[in-house]
Amino acid sequence: YYSDINNLSPRRVAVYDAGGKLVFSSLNVIFGAYTSIQVDLSRQNTGIYFIHLMDNNGKTLKTERVFINH
Repeated sequence: YYSDINNLSPRRVAVYDAGGKLVFSSLNVIFGAYTSIQVDLSRQNTGIYFIHLMDNNGKTLKTERVFINH
């Protein structure tokens, strides 16, 4: 994740399955302009998931769709 060096507030990550069920959530401390945020979906079933990156107030900054195929 890239963050403006002047805005290092925490970031939330939420992952939902295709049915809208929350399967992963984390609050992440941002240490610098480029901070790695780890999301482990290895235990999830094959399918489509939606990853939401939010600011600390819950405002969505970015949404991506991923497909897991074991």
